Order: sequence, then structure tokens, then C-alpha cells
Amino acid sequence: MDNLALLYKTLDYQNGNLLPATDDPSHCENETEWVEKGEWLSAAKRAGAEKVFFVENNPVVIFAECGAQLQEKVKTFNRVWSLARPRILFLASPGEITVYDLAQKPVDENKEREWSKLKHLDVFRQTLDVTKQLQAYHRDHLESGRLFAEKRFGDIKHRADKSLIRDLNTVRTELVNAGLSGEKVKYAHALIGRSIFIRYLEDRNIVTEDYFLAVAKTQTGWAELLGEPAPRTGIDFSLQKTFYPRVLSSKEFTYALFKKLARDFNGDMFPNVDEEEPAVTQEHLTLMQDLLYGDIGVQGSTAIKTPHIDSLATEGVRFTSFYASAPVCSPSRAGLLTGRYPLRSGIIGPFQPAQDTLMRRATRQAGMVMAQMGMVDMAGGASMVMGLPPCEITIPELLKVADYRTAAIGKWHLGDFTVLPEYHPFNHGFDHFVGFNVSNDDWPVAFWRGDKEVVADIGIEQEAYTRLFTEEAVSFIEQSSEEPFFLYLAHKDPHQPFY
Repeated sequence: MDNLALLYKTLDYQNGNLLPATDDPSHCENETEWVEKGEWLSAAKRAGAEKVFFVENNPVVIFAECGAQLQEKVKTFNRVWSLARPRILFLASPGEITVYDLAQKPVDENKEREWSKLKHLDVFRQTLDVTKQLQAYHRDHLESGRLFAEKRFGDIKHRADKSLIRDLNTVRTELVNAGLSGEKVKYAHALIGRSIFIRYLEDRNIVTEDYFLAVAKTQTGWAELLGEPAPRTGIDFSLQKTFYPRVLSSKEFTYALFKKLARDFNGDMFPNVDEEEPAVTQEHLTLMQDLLYGDIGVQGSTAIKTPHIDSLATEGVRFTSFYASAPVCSPSRAGLLTGRYPLRSGIIGPFQPAQDTLMRRATRQAGMVMAQMGMVDMAGGASMVMGLPPCEITIPELLKVADYRTAAIGKWHLGDFTVLPEYHPFNHGFDHFVGFNVSNDDWPVAFWRGDKEVVADIGIEQEAYTRLFTEEAVSFIEQSSEEPFFLYLAHKDPHQPFY
């Protein structure tokens, strides 16, 4: 019996929630288990782990193997550390098992003098040790939490997710100090968020080498830049060659890439790239390289050191299929909130501000005819195309039965409640509302807080509302941290950005 198999049996992990590191759902007992744990298991496999032990749905212990050399142990520790959440690593190597606390700093595997900084909790070299001394790590002690009450387990400030937050704050400060302050601070935020997004896409093989080469071919010398050695020697956990940090060595190449991504990926990651470009210097892009290579701050840092940024996926639920009930605003929102085809609710196209145009009258009449023919079941009578019918049951209405707090923030666009109050979010299961009554490009657009109109017409300068909606959402989440909640956050910008 090998060392890890002996561990599973002796410490009783095999009778707990012990699962193989895999990207194959068939290794889970059912679909629910895969939905809850699959992303962790896939990430663990990429990190080189053999198995993962869960307490409820939280990955707590990682089991892995490596060679006897210290550098191999350092490399394996660093890869597992990047998973962010697990606390203990059992690392089996020829003749021994080493136990590590995953909340300590990772070690630069390229600097031999640094390897000794990797501290272990225990080393067990004999079978006798495994069967007797290792009982401190028994499943009962781990699941009860008694193990982590021991003094040798310190705080978690160096855990990967905590290090990420700290390093993001550091690089933001350095970008501001380098000139992206005042009105330009939005460019600092854009660079940080965009860089994390691109690295995530790159490690997920969504943005591939061919994608970078397609941009590089437009300018002499850029393809050669992609082939040059990495400009830093920091820790890189990617399992393939990375290109984005190399692109950051050239401002022109960087913004050519940003512009291509802006065309290919709709959303908030790449707004106003042309406006941003003159304000950003090569110094700012070099700071972003420092972030990605773990070299930020005057004193250095533990850095992101997670180019996979697996925690972005493992902290939540992974969705592998995507559907929308309609290609336009109001019907798709109705389908999302009700779980029904919007046509069944009488919602055929986007709602306009409360005005009864000829087209709207014709659409409503067509809907009535379809209802009489049994093609749709629009139980809302004359109001069926004026807003989301009050008879529809929405997600927040159902969740309120289970004592959830509910909030709608952003663009409503399911009935102009300024004229027809029955379509207000309060009448569809929401306790809290901050946002617009109609689409942000259907002027006049009013800004509401609760049932009070705050601004009659927001006009075309709408940039402040993106931040306002985000801050409102964060505030609602923080206020609801001790109870179940449902937040419907509908930013205006993916629909029609105005700044």
C-alpha cells in the first residue's frame, strides 16, 4: 500500500468526503455533487493533486505526490497554494510524507536560496509514524475544527485569495502614484480588472497563442516579442506559455490587443480604450507586469502568483451552457425573473417609456389575437404589453417565502412605473430598488430610489451610475451578510454605454 493510500485508510478520510482530482463528472456520485465540487476537483487536477478532502462543500485537504528533491516540493506546493481555499497539503515523496500549511507564503522556485523558507508542519518517514503520530490529522479532528485550534496554525493572511486582495490594493496605489490619479483613476481600475480578465481567458484557453499572433502580425517586431523570454523570473503557475505579460512590454501592442478584445468581447472590460490610451504610459504597463509576475511593492510581495486565478471559478458555480429567452432587453429580463418564455407573458419586444404609439397598439392587438388562438397564455388583459404582468410569479417572490431579502439595482425596463405603478419592482417581490424605470437610452430616463423619483432625467452623462449601482450592490450584500438574500443587479452599460 502506498503512502497516500495508507493515509486515506488510517486517518479515515476514505469514509469522509474524499474525491479524486478530476475533470470527469462521472467520478462524482451525482450531478449535484459535481456542480458543488466539480470546479475544485478540476482545478486540483490542474495543480497536480491526487485527491481532495471536503468538509461539507469546502476543500480543506489536498493530497499530492512529487519527487524527493526540495525544488519539486516547492513547485508542487506553489501550484496547490494557488487553489486559494484548502488549508493542508499532504505531499508524498519517496520514503516520506510532508504536511504543509497552505496559508504560508509561496516560495520562488527559481531561487534555490529561497527554498528553505518553505516550512512544514510535520514530516513522517516511517510507517510507524504514519499509523501513530499522524493521528493528530485524523478526520474527526479536522471535521470538528480541533486541528486548526492548535497554535502552529497561524492566520491566513498569506493564503492565495488574501494575497490577491492585498496585491491589488498595492498595485492600485502604485498606478495612482505613477499618474493615474483624480479623473484618471478609472484607467487604473480598468487596467487591473482587464489584466486579470485576460489572464483568466488565457489560462482557460479561450484566448490562445493564435489570438495573440493574429494581433502581432499587424506590426513588425510584435511576433518576435511573443517569443522572447519572460521579462520577470517570478512564480508562474500556468501550465502553458503565457503571452499577455509579454505583450505589456509594448504599449502599442497592448492597446492593439485591447482593441481587438473590445471588438470580440462585449461588456465593461474594454470601454473607452481610445480615450484611455493617451493617459496610460509604459510605466503603468510595467507595473501591471509586476503584478502578474509577483514583483509589486517596494518590499516585494507574495503577489497574485495565481495566473490561473482558479479561485474566480472555484469560489462560485461554473456554468457550461448559456441561454437567453430573447435577444433584446425586456423579454430577456422577464424570462430571467419568471423562468417562462416571455411571449407567454405577453412581452414581445422592449418596453418604451409610457406612450401609446401606433406600433405599440398594433403589437398589443396582435398579442390579443394570439391569445385568443391559444398560442400564448397572457393572463394580464390590456396591460400585457405595458409591463411584466402582476400575475406572473418571479424569483424574488418565491424567495421571500423563505425569508430572503431581495433587491433590484440598475435598469428595470419591465414597465414604466412612473405612469403605471403596478409595474414597480416593489410589486414583483423586491424589497429594495435603486435604478432606472426604463432603458438608459429611452429619454427621459428617471433615476429612482425606492418609490421616490430622485432625478427626473439622467441625460447622456451616465458614467456615475455605473459606480453608484456597484456601490449599492456591495452595500446590500454587506447588510445582508447574516441572512439569505437575492440581488438582481442589471447594469446599464452592456445594453448601451454612455459616458
